[in-house]
Amino acid sequence: MLKPLMLFDRKTLFGYSILAFIAGAGVGIVSGIYVAHEVFSKVYGF
Repeated sequence: MLKPLMLFDRKTLFGYSILAFIAGAGVGIVSGIYVAHEVFSKVYGF
């Protein structure tokens, strides 16, 4: 767990922003695949 009173320098904040971006992109890709699969299964009956 992160301590709320911890001070972050710019390098640490930059690293966390990259991690957050990668995690967000991963969630977006997974949800996109899920939605596409739902649409295909409704349209084509897979």
